[in-house]
Amino acid sequence: QVKALENNGKEKYMLLSAAEAHSKDLDEKISKLEREKRALEMELQQVRILQPQLDELNAKLEGQENENKDLVKKLESLEESNTQLKNNLAEVVTSHTKSEESAKDKERELGKLGKELETTRKELSTQIKDLTEERSSLKDSSDFV
Repeated sequence: QVKALENNGKEKYMLLSAAEAHSKDLDEKISKLEREKRALEMELQQVRILQPQLDELNAKLEGQENENKDLVKKLESLEESNTQLKNNLAEVVTSHTKSEESAKDKERELGKLGKELETTRKELSTQIKDLTEERSSLKDSSDFV
């Protein structure tokens, strides 16, 4: 009976030792979890502190994105205007080139007309001279008659 009590006592002692070891292990795990909890609580506090700044930055970013969209629309509008101006300039250049060509054609035509006029003037001058001589000659011959 003493032996059985002794064995029973040893068994209880071993169970108690195992329970103490398990309790110590659980205490360490609890301690570790509490440290992790404090670290997470500190991170959460930092998030709470930084959240308004993050919200403000997000609002600014959204405002900047809207401004950028407006600027892109303005740029597209300016590009359209620029394209239209280039087209208008091309039309003006084409029209000016045609006007220059037309002016050169008219200048050539005027040159030809000028030459024709000069030729006609010379011919008329010669005819007038001839007629004046003929008249003079007729006058001289009528004076003889």
